[in-house]
Amino acid sequence: MQTEDIQVFSTPTISIGSPIAGLNSVVLTASITNMNGFIVIGVMDGTFDNSTMTLPTTNNVKKGLFEENTALLATKMQYATQNYNITFEFGSLSDNKQLTLFYFATS
Repeated sequence: MQTEDIQVFSTPTISIGSPIAGLNSVVLTASITNMNGFIVIGVMDGTFDNSTMTLPTTNNVKKGLFEENTALLATKMQYATQNYNITFEFGSLSDNKQLTLFYFATS
């Protein structure tokens, strides 16, 4: 076996800090390791209930949709280089509401 036959792959990971709620806004930090790519975050009005709902597809989140006919409140996609924190800010949200965040990373 030659050394060029050996390949090492690292598993990409995404980490999300605890969201900080402000007046009509939510701010959170995210980072990815072992890859450079996009972090996508969608905000849904209300609390996700896994007994009656299914997770939105990554394509729907990128389009700003929870389901084909149900829009998310907000969606953001930002390019991230590994090991750097990215801040996401979502403003103009309603007061005193439960929100659910969906997120994923893609290259």
